[in-house]
Amino acid sequence: KEEKESTSSNEESINFDLENIGINGNLPDNKKREITQQRCIVELPCEIIHVNRKRNAIFSLLNDMIIITKEKNKKTFVIPLNQISMVLYRTHLNHPTAIEIFLFNGSSYLINFFDVKSMPIIRSFSYLNQSKIRFTQNIDNFGLFFKGLSCTQDWINRKISNFEYLMRLNIFSGRTFNDPSQYPIMPWIIKDYESKILDLTNPETFRDLSKPVGALTEERLLDLKNKMGSLSDLGIKPYLYSSGAINPLATYLFMLRVEPFTTLHIELQSGRFDHAARLFNSIPIAFKLALHNPNDYREIIPEFFYMTEFLENKNHFDIGTFQGKEINNVELPK
Repeated sequence: KEEKESTSSNEESINFDLENIGINGNLPDNKKREITQQRCIVELPCEIIHVNRKRNAIFSLLNDMIIITKEKNKKTFVIPLNQISMVLYRTHLNHPTAIEIFLFNGSSYLINFFDVKSMPIIRSFSYLNQSKIRFTQNIDNFGLFFKGLSCTQDWINRKISNFEYLMRLNIFSGRTFNDPSQYPIMPWIIKDYESKILDLTNPETFRDLSKPVGALTEERLLDLKNKMGSLSDLGIKPYLYSSGAINPLATYLFMLRVEPFTTLHIELQSGRFDHAARLFNSIPIAFKLALHNPNDYREIIPEFFYMTEFLENKNHFDIGTFQGKEINNVELPK
């Protein structure tokens, strides 16, 4: 029923104001007429989700393009289908109502359709000429979908790096840079932050990747199990960890020195920076907390592996002082 409803505009034609959507240019009249009279496959209200905001809009899928009209200012932008590399299934707030569109230029759009399930919308792309779209996700089970791809075999055969494999795991399992509640996760790799020279042949240099960070310290894990066992007596559904491997708060802390995450953090902390002792000020200390703190089970984010700017206070924010010392750049390992 939902699939039928989501494509119910299949028999209607819609007209667009070319002047408004910015594609008028020097197009010949016959091309303008072809665009304005294209058949609409899907037309639905939606919200465009960015890491720091949401914008209500109208999503229109046509024969060879997507047109998105923002509700507030009526501005419209066009995504030609031949610029799309992937259309992937997404959830939003645990509801199966979103998609993410990836372009060849590296940009992406996370679109949520409120009460309409997104899988029928993705299948609507099969009605169109997809010769330039690398693929669309045709199943809403992330595990089965990933098993059907060649990523793992490519990694085993060293066609892709460890980092690229982990990024594909993130992206094809529903994680996205556009939503802080579903931000990509990377694991802590190194556990030796004291040695001036790392011995990469020594297994003790690395953390145990067979366990989540919350299980790396036996004493803390035992305490957590004991606490979990007592939750039922209090009428609380038992759980082991009180927070996930990554969450919006953790992402904002890691990215504190870079906008828009600075503003997001301040908004979350009632208009100011959090107490300096709780901020991300040191990589060695952050790992130590993740290893021993009873309420900290954070892994890290992809920026640790390719972006140095998030470690520097280039914007000269007045972050505060800790133990009499002004907080500025993040302390690096020895």
